[in-house]
Amino acid sequence: MQPVTTLVALVLSVPGAFLALFVTQSALSLPALIGLVMLMGIATKNSILLVDYIIIARQEHGLDR
Repeated sequence: MQPVTTLVALVLSVPGAFLALFVTQSALSLPALIGLVMLMGIATKNSILLVDYIIIARQEHGLDR
């Protein structure tokens, strides 16, 4: 279940980036594509950190879902 969470974060970040480009009426340029790659990296790192936090909270504090 943990890899699925990370992959869902990646899948949802790409349409969000394209929606932001559409709303702001910006062109799909090289800096925008570099930003998209950076966004995917940040979303991946954030989802991994959140999953690790949940695992630690369950193990050490006995928290439920």
